Amino acid sequence: MNACSSHPRAPTLPTYTKTCIALVWLVLLFSGGYQTAHAQSATLTEETIHTVIEYCKTSDTTHTLEQAIDCTYQPQKKLNDWKLTGSTLWIRLNISSSKPQAQLLAIHVAPHILNDITLYEQTDQVWQRQQAGSGFAFDAERAQLGGYTFKVRHQGTGTQTFYLRVASTGIPFVLVHATPWDLLGLTGINQQLGLGIQLGALLLILSFSLISYVLNRNILMGRFSILMLNLLLCTLAGSGLLAKYIFEQAPALDDMFFNWMLCLRLACWIWVGQAFLLPYQVPRWYGISCRFFYFLVFISLALVSMSQQALSHLLMAIGITLFSLVQILAIIRTPDIERFYRTILLGGFLCADALIVLTILLAMYPLASETSAVYVARFVDFVNPLVLLSIMTLRNRITLAEFSAVKTTLFQTSLRSEFERKLLHERRVLIDMLTHELKNPLASISLAIGSLSNYFQGGNDNETRRLHNIEQSIRNMDAVIERCSLMNQLDQKELPPSIESTQVTTLIQDLMTHQANSDRFRMNLLKDVNIKTDAYFLKIVLTNLFENAVKYSPAESIIDIALFEKDQDGEPKICITVSNVTGERGHPDPALLYQRFYRNPLALNVVGSGLGLYLVKELCRIIGAEITYLPAGTSVNFLVELPKTCQ
Repeated sequence: MNACSSHPRAPTLPTYTKTCIALVWLVLLFSGGYQTAHAQSATLTEETIHTVIEYCKTSDTTHTLEQAIDCTYQPQKKLNDWKLTGSTLWIRLNISSSKPQAQLLAIHVAPHILNDITLYEQTDQVWQRQQAGSGFAFDAERAQLGGYTFKVRHQGTGTQTFYLRVASTGIPFVLVHATPWDLLGLTGINQQLGLGIQLGALLLILSFSLISYVLNRNILMGRFSILMLNLLLCTLAGSGLLAKYIFEQAPALDDMFFNWMLCLRLACWIWVGQAFLLPYQVPRWYGISCRFFYFLVFISLALVSMSQQALSHLLMAIGITLFSLVQILAIIRTPDIERFYRTILLGGFLCADALIVLTILLAMYPLASETSAVYVARFVDFVNPLVLLSIMTLRNRITLAEFSAVKTTLFQTSLRSEFERKLLHERRVLIDMLTHELKNPLASISLAIGSLSNYFQGGNDNETRRLHNIEQSIRNMDAVIERCSLMNQLDQKELPPSIESTQVTTLIQDLMTHQANSDRFRMNLLKDVNIKTDAYFLKIVLTNLFENAVKYSPAESIIDIALFEKDQDGEPKICITVSNVTGERGHPDPALLYQRFYRNPLALNVVGSGLGLYLVKELCRIIGAEITYLPAGTSVNFLVELPKTCQ
């Protein structure tokens, strides 16, 4: 492409987006290391112990341990174990070891937000109980980041059975696995590494978004930063970090804070979705729908405050599903979105919504293994912000391209304006030169005609009439030159008004005496009408109206001039009307009346420049007057309204 091409260069990706893309590779690299470490841990575990995890078919909060032992168990939990009053799961662990001697085992239960976890271990024919969960004060012995660890002893021969009773106030997602106590440190490192990667990635994206917002105050980036802050706080609360360091002795506050952040996540998601459509004229129902979802979030927050987390989670699940449909439908129905950008928006939100729904479904009913929901949830927390950033990047590219196009257009317009300004200046110089060059010969011809008139005085009538016609033609040419000069000064804005006290009645009478056809005028004037205006401009206005009335009316017809006062909305005004019949020439076109050089086609045989009414309109504007065209039957009426005091 030619380097001098006028097409704007496509803007490059913003720095924060490049960094976020690099962050994805970093996350994948560390995730790979984490998966390798986890796989090594799982391999070591499989060499020593084998765990079979089964779920009770019926979930009932009234189950006792004896009833739970008699329950029928299945490999995976059912879909219908989520209740509005909370969920209780009974889990049976059958653990067998390849080592003949007794050994200590660590049973891990995740996530941290499980309200009440009770582990039953049979020792000497007596069931011993260990208890932990988010509903209790933080216990450093059992609580870990992301879950809980129970220390049990395996006898080393045969299969040993353990029972878990898990009470949850929301979606009953439980991740259970057993490992030798000797590998507890490696398992803890794996958990901390995975959580650290997740928190670090969220913190980095939040930092980049905040820096971008500070450098360029963009509503969309500001809302995205708040969404990222919500994701970070939600992860901190759900992982147990806040419970360990802030709410150690107030577990109820930790649980409430986590659920509040979970509810506010929907509000932030709606807020960001609206920001993508702010520049466009969205359907009216979209705003109403968003307000409904905000109200749903408010109700959910109130339910959390009343310890109704299960019902709050149900409302949130409904809200997420419905808003996804509303957002996609709004993108489709918004008319002025560019086709390419609409496709990207639809693809991005469909991808993000599908991942959110997939996470919820996997938490409720894992298709492969319980760990799949954990990996998908972490993947969603990485991918969804990057999807939004990608959409914002594309939008910025489109905006920058449009800005470049507008800048180019403005530059071209500026060049065109400068060229027109030069042309206008040259026209002014030309008109000034022609005015000067034509006025001198006309003045000489006028003097010569005056001398010839004195010489032929009392002579032949034909010669006298010819001299009179020549003199009239000179006056017409002089009037045209004056009007062109006046138009030139108006274009250059070189005619500021000079306000002074003016006797309007006297001004009109003086103009009548200088009219060649003064006997045709019939005047109805108020006496001693005094106003403040520019007398010179008013004189030009009235002169043009009088001359038009003479030119475009039948010979010998009467021209009515009236001067009167009226009160309009408490403001006194002086009104001057000029009325004449049009004869065969007809009425002028009201839409073209005040345009330059407009003349009625039937009046082309009358001498004129087509500038008279244009000058009248412009001069009335300068002195604060109003000119109105009032056709009536065969008559043409012009009304000039002047305020008594003109500023």
